[in-house]
Amino acid sequence: MILLGSCCSLTGNRHRFQGARGTMVTRRHGSRVTSIISREQLLGLDDGHVVTLETGWSTGECALHPFAIAALEELRHDACVAGFDLRVVSGFRSFVRQAEIWNAKAAGRRPVLDADERPIDTGALSERELVFAILRWSALPGASRHHWGSDMDVIDAAAMPPGYRLRLSVDEAQAGGPFAPLHRWLGERIAAGRAHGFFRPYTGEGCDV
Repeated sequence: MILLGSCCSLTGNRHRFQGARGTMVTRRHGSRVTSIISREQLLGLDDGHVVTLETGWSTGECALHPFAIAALEELRHDACVAGFDLRVVSGFRSFVRQAEIWNAKAAGRRPVLDADERPIDTGALSERELVFAILRWSALPGASRHHWGSDMDVIDAAAMPPGYRLRLSVDEAQAGGPFAPLHRWLGERIAAGRAHGFFRPYTGEGCDV
C-alpha cells in the first residue's frame, strides 16, 4: 500500500469553480488557488467536490478533487518517464463506504490487523481496545482523509504479474514487494520537494507507506 496526500483543500470563501459533479468555492493567494470544500464534503456526506478519473489513471472507478487530479497528472508523467505505470486504486471514499468498512471490522466480518498486519483476536478486546485496534489502519467515518478527495492509494500497475491479487498491504511496498521500487522513487521525490505537492500523511509505526 502506498498512500499519498495532496495539499489541495482549505477553508474560506471567494470564487466558485464548476466541476463535473457540482460547484466548489476557491480562493486565490497570489498565483496559488486553494479549494474550499463544505462541511458535508469534509465529512464525506457530499461528493460535489470530486470528479471521476479518466480511464487508465486507476484500476477501477475512482474520483478525486480536481486540484489533486492536476497534480496527479504531473506525477504520473514523471513516473512514466521513470518506468512506472502509477495508478490510483482508492481515492474519494464516502461516509457511507467508510462506515461499511468500520462496521465490518467491528462486527468481525473483516479482519482487524496489528502493526505487523497480523489478524487480532478481537473477541478478547474491550470496546475501547477494539476501537483503537481498528483505528490503526482505518479512520472513523467522517474523519477519513479520503473524504476530501485529496488522498489516494497508488500502485505501479506495470509491476503486477498476470492474475496478481492486490492486497494493499505494507509488505507490497517494502523490499521484495512488487511496489517497492515505486515506493522508493516516491520517497525520493517527496524528500527532494519534487512530488508536486504530494506527501505521506502517515509515517508512524508500521505506517510509512
